[in-house]
Formats: sequence, C-alpha cells, structure tokens
Amino acid sequence: MCTSVTLKTQDGNHFLARTMDFSLILNPTAIMYPRKYNWKLYHDKQSIEVNFAFLGVGQKFNGNYCAFADGTNEKGFSCASLYFPGYATYSDKESNSLLNIAPYEVVPYLLSKCESVQDAIKKIKKIHLMNRSLDEMKLLPPLHWIVTDKSGDCIVIEPTKNGLEIKENHIGVMTNSPEFNWHMTNLRNYVGINPLKKKEVTLGNITFKPLSQGSGTLGLPGDFTSPSRFVKTVFAKYASIDCKNEIEGVTNIFHILEAVTIPKGNVITEYNKIDYTQYTSCFNLDKGILYYKTYDNSQLTAISLFNENLDSDDIKSWNMTFKQNINFCN
Repeated sequence: MCTSVTLKTQDGNHFLARTMDFSLILNPTAIMYPRKYNWKLYHDKQSIEVNFAFLGVGQKFNGNYCAFADGTNEKGFSCASLYFPGYATYSDKESNSLLNIAPYEVVPYLLSKCESVQDAIKKIKKIHLMNRSLDEMKLLPPLHWIVTDKSGDCIVIEPTKNGLEIKENHIGVMTNSPEFNWHMTNLRNYVGINPLKKKEVTLGNITFKPLSQGSGTLGLPGDFTSPSRFVKTVFAKYASIDCKNEIEGVTNIFHILEAVTIPKGNVITEYNKIDYTQYTSCFNLDKGILYYKTYDNSQLTAISLFNENLDSDDIKSWNMTFKQNINFCN
C-alpha cells in the first residue's frame, strides 16, 4: 500500500509526495548519492555511475548497499515506487541487449541517469526487470513507479504481462493495484462529488435540508483500499485552494496525505501483520529539499540536497526514526 501525489504552487515550486504504507518494519533512512559515485547492482555487481547527485529515502544494508523507495536529483527529476501486487510481472531470463536490474533498483537507476520525464522514457526502455529478490528483506516487492520533474510532466511506469507500460499521468496521483488506467476509469463513478453543501429539496410539502456541512462529499470513499485512496486523494488535491508558495504547498500536501494515512491496527494483512503508514515524504523538485515525518514523530524535518557536497567521494545518510517529544507550555 502507498499513496503518491504531485503539486505545483503559484510561484512555481513542484512537489512529489508519498505515504509509505507497509507491514515490514523499514527503519527509513535519508540517503544522498554524490556525482560520480559508483553503486553496484545487488546481483550482477555491475557498477552504475551517478551522473546527477540525488537525495532519497531508503534502507542501508550490509556492504553499503542501499535500496531506495523515492527521491529527487539535482536536475529536479523525481520518482517513487509503490506496491503493485497481482499485476507486477518480472522476467526469469536475462537479456543480452538490455541492462538486467531488480525492481528495487529502478528508483536509484533513474535518479542517477535522468534529467527529465522524457529522459526517463528513453532510459526505461533500456532496462530489463529481473525476478530477483533482496535477501535482506526476504521478498521481491511487486512495484510500479510514478515519475515527474520540475516541468510538471508526470508518467506512470507499470511492469505488466504486456511488458513495461508507460502511461501519462495528467492528474498526478497514484496508489496501488489495479492498473493505473483502471483507476482513471473508476474516477467517473465520483464526478458528482464536490466541496459545496447540497441544496435543500422539497418533496410534496416537506423540505429536506442537508444535515451538515460537507454534504457535497457524501459518497466519497473513506476506506483504506487503493481505489478509495486514489479517489480521495484526487478529490483532496483538486478541491484544495491554490498554494501561493513553498510553505503553503508543503503544508497542503501533508494535509492531503493525512486523509489516507493508516494508523496502526486499522489494516491487518493475511499474514496477521500490521500494515501502517511508516513515513510520509515530500520532495521540492526545484530546490532539492526532502520534507518528511514518521509514524512516531509528526514534526516535519527538512534535508536539502544542495546543502551537501555533491562532489563528495562517498554517500551521506540521516537517521529518520527519532521518537516524538511532547513539550507542555507553561
């Protein structure tokens, strides 16, 4: 599970944000890869050079290997991976002409190599997704990806039985299964939803008034399934007032995603594991800033890519899992 949304402010700041909903404890870490740094594919150990420094959220494993879930690079290009169970299809056979990589390596590969969405469309056609698990996590995550840049272009990349499918995403929202086109069709069921209070209706000689404000949203789904989170996030994004600047944009994004964050215990997997929102991240693509909060700390923290040495010889990381302190006012 996960929900992702893009947003643009009136003064031209572009954002990509997401919730990370998962039942496996991730212990997220913010990680910066500098220019010219060489990271290696998990299985083939092939070296991948970082052309554009990037900042993302992921996990560090033994041997300095990092698996990324989302991030942005110095060119204002950004992407995030979201769960795609029941639909994601990978290959068991290696390609002789394409780069063989695991699904969890798509995010760092694109961030390392791409300046724009159009660049990513070209690069994604040169990779071959392999059915290779990450031993430390003991699973192969079924994934699809939302990709955007500071021009506002946005696409979805989905590995299905038909191959790697690239779909334009003009609304800038993505969740999980089913396929993206299904979600877009499903939106037609909710075209009557709006922020306005419904008008009173007279039947015979009796007038019925709405019970409360918000009656225009009656029928908006509130459950945690991916179709419902998709619809609710689209509504929240497009019903929200325009944000003038970065601070308003960041504030609005976190409020939009609060509507689809999952408290512990509200969703239990078939393996009796608690699926919940472990962190929420928001990237300013124009300024290279990561804003985030975690389940245990609702205080927003910011890390700036451009405050770091982008020509460093090694990666840099930040622990994101601090507990929240509560301070009482005197």
